[in-house]
This record gives sequence, C-alpha cells and structure tokens, in this order.
Amino acid sequence: MHLFIELSSLNILQLKSNLIELIEKEGFYGLDSLRILELYNNRIKKVNKDLFSSIKNLEDLNIEMNLIEIIDEECFFFNKKLRFLKISKNPIKLIGKNAFYDTHINIE
Repeated sequence: MHLFIELSSLNILQLKSNLIELIEKEGFYGLDSLRILELYNNRIKKVNKDLFSSIKNLEDLNIEMNLIEIIDEECFFFNKKLRFLKISKNPIKLIGKNAFYDTHINIE
C-alpha cells in the first residue's frame, strides 16, 4: 500500500514518537520531493535494504532512539543526496557490508 502517493511535493515528514515498529519495503513510495525524514523515538528494529530507496532526494534522516539492531547491506545506496544521518541511541549489533558504500554521509 502506497500511503504517500498523493504527497509527491512533500519536503519534510515527521513521524517521531509514534511507536512505529515496521515500515514496509515501499512504505515511502511517492515521496519524490522529500528532503527531511524524522523517525526518531519509535520502535524500529531493522533498516532494510530497500526501506529508503524510493526517497531519492532525501538529505537528512533521523532514526535516533529506536531499537535498531541491524542495518542491511547497501541500505543507503540509492540515497545519493543523503548528507546527515542521526542514528545514535540504538542497540546496533550488525552493519551490513557496504551499508554506506558510495555515500558522503555525516553520521551522528
């Protein structure tokens, strides 16, 4: 289901503190103009490989204060404009091979 298909001009999406546990593979499909995504203080456990792949213009991603244990390999491969990744306060156990390959991200 593409919840955001009608919001292609949206620039900022704040989903902080919503008890989100899982976001489907194409959960952000249709957010063509999205630059800033706030997902902090939720219950997300894993950053899947294709989770953010449809958000080509994403520049700033905040996924702090979740329950993230795994960051899949090449999960930010399609986010060439991503510059800021806030990921602190997560119990990360595994970062997949090339998770940040070919990126220029400032990680906090």
